[in-house]
Amino acid sequence: MPRTAALLAALGALLIMTPATNANANDILIVDTGQPRGSIVIAHDASASERWAASELADHLHQISGATLNVTTDTDAGVVYLGQAAIAAGLIDNIDGLGTDGFVIATDDNRIGIAGSPVRGTMYGVFTILHKLGCRWWTPTEATIPTQDTIAIPATNATPRRVTPALEYRDMMYMEMYGSQGQIWAARNRVNGMAWSNADKRFGGRYRFVGNLVHSYNQLMRESGLDLEPEMWALRDGERRPWSQPCLTHPKTLEAMTISVLKRFEDNPDAEFVVVGQNDNRSYCQCDNCAAVAEREGTQAGHVIEFANAVLENVQAQRAGSRIATPAYQWSRRPPQHVRPHEDIIIVLCSIEPDFHTPLADGTTEPNREFKRDIQGWHEIANKLFIWDYTTNFRHFLAPYPNLDVLTDNVRFFTDQGAAGIFEQGAHTGRSSEFAGLKMWTLAQAMWTPTKPTATPSSTSSSRATTAPRPSPSPNTSTSSTNPSAATPTCAWASTTAWPCPGSPPTSSPRPRPCSATPPSASPATPSSNPASATPACPSGTSSPSAAPTAARGRPPSSASAH
Repeated sequence: MPRTAALLAALGALLIMTPATNANANDILIVDTGQPRGSIVIAHDASASERWAASELADHLHQISGATLNVTTDTDAGVVYLGQAAIAAGLIDNIDGLGTDGFVIATDDNRIGIAGSPVRGTMYGVFTILHKLGCRWWTPTEATIPTQDTIAIPATNATPRRVTPALEYRDMMYMEMYGSQGQIWAARNRVNGMAWSNADKRFGGRYRFVGNLVHSYNQLMRESGLDLEPEMWALRDGERRPWSQPCLTHPKTLEAMTISVLKRFEDNPDAEFVVVGQNDNRSYCQCDNCAAVAEREGTQAGHVIEFANAVLENVQAQRAGSRIATPAYQWSRRPPQHVRPHEDIIIVLCSIEPDFHTPLADGTTEPNREFKRDIQGWHEIANKLFIWDYTTNFRHFLAPYPNLDVLTDNVRFFTDQGAAGIFEQGAHTGRSSEFAGLKMWTLAQAMWTPTKPTATPSSTSSSRATTAPRPSPSPNTSTSSTNPSAATPTCAWASTTAWPCPGSPPTSSPRPRPCSATPPSASPATPSSNPASATPACPSGTSSPSAAPTAARGRPPSSASAH
């Protein structure tokens, strides 16, 4: 798509309105000319995220229509049933096979049920309904809420709608995501990674793993408690170099990392996996044993995968079913010719070298052709593939980086190549990078529905643009509608849930740390060989860039210096 058209399409999304308010005969009326048709019913033992979702649904329906729908456990009073209440009411048979994030929407003659996992599924179902009604949470502080006095949901007839996201892990790292406001935005936009920050259970927690998705060798070596002999480290130019990379063919290296991985699982029993990955430098071992494996496999990834397989075998001997992740990054990016990763190993492929001004799928430049070759190779041999992608100008976060055209295309390309998870690394140590909010929203929609363009509905109904959210509604505050065709101004007010909510996680932003020093439970850190990337975040909302200004020339620069 030409850049001008893409920008117009993206900016035009800021003017979207809601679907038409006219209800069809078979639609389920939730609000009829400003009057609620019933309550929102939850189970007595509803989870924290289901209770918050019910509150969010009631609040947003009130913002849209002015109607007040009570949240109750009285099963006879409902028009909307959430979670186990929907199953008990006979609206939904079961929620099997939906994972933590999928959900079912079903209706009968006059009721609607939304149910999924109590972790995030029911909550995501609620926000999907609100999204369909025209609610847009653009950034943690900007939203567009439609106004209409009748709210109806299309009937599902005899076929309940089952929704399971294509990506089990959806995440990004922008400074704007840190703190409770960012976590609320992520929950509403169905981003389950939470930028590696532990999130309140009300917001669905986070897709949790141990490590920073790529780098962990040095931490694992250190945590083992073993005496780390010089021979356990990489041989470079005839010398062993401690704390560069480990020698992956040394038996004590395997012993050390097995000990540490088991300990990390013991400390984090609910983790999806533990990261076992190379340090952020190019000093891979060149000893005879490592070199022989690399020569046989045609890539340094050969001994990386052999080592990961050995670690997993040792771990699963004591903890069946465990999974680990290992990266394909820089010198290990090319897939091996013979050895194959175990089915319980997640390959994290990093797109650090490509040219991001054209879609990766097009392969119009040599770096993109090489990356396309590699992702196709990993897709053929890996049981599960995650992607670490790059979306900002790492030489200067405030400088232009015109990659808006390719964001959705690249997410779609990753999923077409079998990706089960995507992490988008944006400007994580400073706020207000180029189009940060627009890129965050675009990526969130693309990751939830990567198989089609992020379309937005249009109609003639009015909407409320909410900015600088306030703790409670203030109907007397009026502002112009964001719809140029709206006949009259409408009220502008934020969610009745205070931002930050009472009892929310602390609003102060975490300090990103160098990845080599990140403990499993620490605040997010981004892989970077540049110590300046550990610049503390500025809670006030301003921050200094972590690198000296460098003018962008021609196309967006490669992100090769960022990771």
